[in-house]
Amino acid sequence: MTALATRRRRVLAAVVVAVVLAGCVAAYLVVRAVPDHRTTLLVDASAPGADLGPVAEAVQAVAHNTGSRDALTLRRFGGECGAADNTDEVADEVSEVPGAVRGLTPSGRATLLSGVPAAVDDFSGLHPFRGSRRNRIVIVSSTGVDACTEDQAEVSRAIRDRVAAAGLELDIRVVAHRVPEDQRGSLERLAGEQAVRSVTFTEDAAGLVEELDKLVVPDSPEAARLSVPPPPEPPAYAFVSRTGFGVARGERVIAEVPGEFGSFAASGPAFTADGRFAFATSPTGIAVLDVEAAESRTVACGDCRSAVPVGDSRIAWTSAERNLLVLDLGEPGARPGVTAALPPRRVPDPDFDFLVLPPRALAGGEGVVLVGSPDQPSGYGGPDLLHLVGLDGSVRDLGTADANVGLSGTVL
Repeated sequence: MTALATRRRRVLAAVVVAVVLAGCVAAYLVVRAVPDHRTTLLVDASAPGADLGPVAEAVQAVAHNTGSRDALTLRRFGGECGAADNTDEVADEVSEVPGAVRGLTPSGRATLLSGVPAAVDDFSGLHPFRGSRRNRIVIVSSTGVDACTEDQAEVSRAIRDRVAAAGLELDIRVVAHRVPEDQRGSLERLAGEQAVRSVTFTEDAAGLVEELDKLVVPDSPEAARLSVPPPPEPPAYAFVSRTGFGVARGERVIAEVPGEFGSFAASGPAFTADGRFAFATSPTGIAVLDVEAAESRTVACGDCRSAVPVGDSRIAWTSAERNLLVLDLGEPGARPGVTAALPPRRVPDPDFDFLVLPPRALAGGEGVVLVGSPDQPSGYGGPDLLHLVGLDGSVRDLGTADANVGLSGTVL
């Protein structure tokens, strides 16, 4: 094979690759250009239908709500019978619709029989592309008759014949806004004779917006009502004072119990790990508030001075007998259970035994509690022997916090 032949084959291969790539790009652009839904709004701009203000506002609203994958065009009808300009497409892009509808001026006669066939023909060509999921014409009319036709039944026949001749699957709807009572029968006949799928009558701007929103904005085939979830509740927080313990949400106190929760022999407040309960200790026991039910109860704990969360709805505290007790607040009727025993403390001086404080649950985590256990007389709660106590009964000695003041503000 000569060098010239090799070069020719290489050039030919490059051309083929370029053509294939160009075809792929073109196919991609065509697919992207095909809308999911295509809708034509056919608006009555005749002089008898002069109530164009509400119509323009409603059309602008649905244009702003139209999805990025949907196409919306605007056509008007109204003029002189037989005139070439008695119907016209005034916007073929959704971005142009608001400005175009504001520019409509009522004039001429109601040329419905010219407007509908022209709107059908708009769907007949290769471009603009028809919708892949639905194609619809929505007629917004303030009159019920075609001013250029004596036989109103001709309107139904003409619409059916034009759709059939075009071989299209078109969904045609009518929204009749403030149509006089004596003209409504002509529009209802369109639906009865299956020229259109439905006719809806509106009397005010709000009703018109609602009907157009149903027919233009929805997925398919009718409007899906948007369900807006209520705003989330503000988080709950717990508080204590010298006179009570409570839980609030936002600016509202949802539950509160009186007591000496601000005294020396009290701790809290805190929440269980799952957030279902808030709790705080007082000289009378552990006060528990169910956050959702806003119900309160008191758990007897002997002479406990603190309680801590240890996972889920469980809390733990220590007793004067040097035991770790656990209670599941989410279990109705549950009773505290001993899960671990703390090492015995040193033999105290009988004269100062009253100054040796009982052990305290300082902090809790998932299945574990940090316990401070003074074993010497101290007027300030220290020094603390520290133990990491597991709910499985294990006890690990962490040494001594060697100070004359008990630990506070501890966290795991």
